[in-house]
Amino acid sequence: MVFLSPESISQTVFSWKNPDTVQTNFSKIAIVGVFPKEELKSTFENEIIQRLKKQGVNAIASIDVLSPNLKKRNADSEKVIKHLKSKGYDAVLMVTVSGMNQKKEYTTGSISYAPTTYYGRFGQYYRTTYRKTWSPGYFRQERIFYLEAHLYGLSEGHLVWLFEYELSNPDSIKNASKAYAKKLVRAAKKDDVLIIR
Repeated sequence: MVFLSPESISQTVFSWKNPDTVQTNFSKIAIVGVFPKEELKSTFENEIIQRLKKQGVNAIASIDVLSPNLKKRNADSEKVIKHLKSKGYDAVLMVTVSGMNQKKEYTTGSISYAPTTYYGRFGQYYRTTYRKTWSPGYFRQERIFYLEAHLYGLSEGHLVWLFEYELSNPDSIKNASKAYAKKLVRAAKKDDVLIIR
């Protein structure tokens, strides 16, 4: 993930709750970030955990739960589930970057006129002139990242909740993870998929 611009725009694209879901009062949730870099994984996991714990949800990072072999992207999912169950977890929230879109936009140049005031010798009169300012056109590179979160109930092994999120030109990993965690917890509360204070 590359961070380019301070002009960051984020929005919830889609959220879905399984209508057959019965249990939402999970007592112990593992947060698993599936990212290409360890820095992204740990930062996003920690921000989500901090936000959930503030709301009374018992969430723990996968780095504290899974062995090195089970942390790999190609790890056997059945082994991961079995391991988490053995440690007392009843749900797992998996977060990943599902895609990225890149585009270049051109903003045309413009001319603006700013008034400039001149006062007379004794302040008895003034006259106003206008200073012409030219702003040249420029290209703006935009990168949009699509993130997905899947909440699975481990007792029945089914998908409880899906949350899709779009992030444009994030300026830093820290700010992106904070914005994401905030929106994720807010959406989980709105969709009533976790018992949140």
